[in-house]
Amino acid sequence: MVHTRRGRPALLTRDQIARAAFDLVDAEGGAALTMNRLAAELGVGAMTLYGYAESKDEIVNMLPDLLFAELPTPPPGLPPADALEDLHLAIYRRLVGHGEVTRLIANSPAFGHARADILESVLARLAELGFEPTEAFELQRALGTYTSGFAQLALAGPGGPGRPRAQWVAELDAEAYPHTTRIADLLATPPDEDQFLHGLRRILASG
Repeated sequence: MVHTRRGRPALLTRDQIARAAFDLVDAEGGAALTMNRLAAELGVGAMTLYGYAESKDEIVNMLPDLLFAELPTPPPGLPPADALEDLHLAIYRRLVGHGEVTRLIANSPAFGHARADILESVLARLAELGFEPTEAFELQRALGTYTSGFAQLALAGPGGPGRPRAQWVAELDAEAYPHTTRIADLLATPPDEDQFLHGLRRILASG
């Protein structure tokens, strides 16, 4: 809730604060987001900002709603499985397209309207496919975890600095790790959208 003195118009709104924070993190990374820096971006003093949010964590918890706002709506008549694929692909693209924000909110416990909208949409499509509530809950969690996890993998790339997966596999004993060495070339390839879709379709088909 925004606290303002009676008779004086609000200097800011929480939406303005959230958008400024989102744009700052998107451009410069999570380390750039401090209360002082954000206040400067908004043209107010830090103490003014604290009147709208008690801490940086509270501001970080505003970001998921912006990241997932206004996802594309499936066209009428689209089969439920196709609608689920389109929705999770759109989520994946948001996560990868705003990688710095994604990294920052990875551990955010916030569950706002945007995430609630996603959950409701997924559960509705799964209900259309005949899943009971408990089954639908389990499958939506699998879909969400896969989507966010693959996005994190894509953002990390094929390996850490100076330690690509191809080099790591080359050092393994082929006799001790025969199955791993057989896919050495695949491990060296960066995760991409095609790989994500292939896995997503497998999950939907096996659900």
